[in-house]
This record gives sequence, C-alpha cells and structure tokens, in this order.
Amino acid sequence: MQQLKEGVEQVRLANITFEFYMSNEWVFDNANAQRLDEFLRHNNEPSEAASFNVNVKTIDWKPLAMNHAYGVKHYVLKEEASLPSLGFNDSLVRI
Repeated sequence: MQQLKEGVEQVRLANITFEFYMSNEWVFDNANAQRLDEFLRHNNEPSEAASFNVNVKTIDWKPLAMNHAYGVKHYVLKEEASLPSLGFNDSLVRI
C-alpha cells in the first residue's frame, strides 16, 4: 500500500510540474532553423555551417529521448536514475 501511495504522489508531483506543458497546445516549426542552415551553407565557409549545425535532420533522437527520460526521472521525480551507455545496450552508466 505504501508503494502505491508513493507512486500516486509521484504522478501528482509530475502533473503539477508539467501542467503548463500538458494543458496548452504546442506547434513546433523549424522553418527558421532551415533558413539559417541554408544561409550558412550557401553564404559562408562549410566549416562554419558544420560548427553551428542547425540542421534538425541530423538530430540523433535515441540519445535525446534517453537524456530527456533521465532528466524527468532524476530532476522531477527525484529518483535514482541511470542511462544506458551509448553504443552498449547491455551496460549502464550511473549518473
């Protein structure tokens, strides 16, 4: 019963923390990032465009999602969290 109460409390706290994001509609548009990337590639040195790397198509989503999940667990839910190490599915990195 105690574990159930703790779980309900965690959900309640997460709901309070993320209420603003969950109760609003969001539209994500990367048109400005695409224009900036095109400008950098066509009007500057290629190395400069590579150093800024504003091309959203190059995002590696798996580590981004893993880092997001880690952050929610560690900083919002205040739980001990670990991330799978990148490239090694069978090992964990304790953070």
